[in-house]
Amino acid sequence: MFITTVDNLPANSEIQPKFFLKIAIRIMQIVSVNVGKPQNVLFQGKEISTGIFKSPVEETVMVRKLNVDGDEQADLRVHGGVEKAVYAYPHQHYAGWQQDFPQHEFPIGVFGENLTVDSLDKTTVHIGDRFQSGDCELQVTQPRFPCFKLGIRFGYAPRVTQKW
Repeated sequence: MFITTVDNLPANSEIQPKFFLKIAIRIMQIVSVNVGKPQNVLFQGKEISTGIFKSPVEETVMVRKLNVDGDEQADLRVHGGVEKAVYAYPHQHYAGWQQDFPQHEFPIGVFGENLTVDSLDKTTVHIGDRFQSGDCELQVTQPRFPCFKLGIRFGYAPRVTQKW
């Protein structure tokens, strides 16, 4: 299939498409880039590995096919890989969490996201949407499904994963 925009199709073209597909690329404002290495934690008497602990970095990092430089995932069955290489989370949602859980602190990266972004709302972002920041273009592949490790991040507060 050939994809073009109306502007790129010559007026005298023999090609008469039945529809046009326009791919819009939205600009993404990055508040923070966050990375971390898996850590072992105790959960219900067992030691488990989790990559939920991310911290902001000041230096420029490369986004690669499988992850962001300096970042690792603990359980590659459900995290990371080509379709989950980068996790973005809207900064504006932090305020709601702080309101619902005032006993917790919410530093940037607390949700395990690689990108804390501004001016995006998870209710208006869809699979297939493309976003750009500088030379980096990313495409949404799937929503985030929180696991129990998010609760671990907050000292295992079961309501945390329920709120998601």
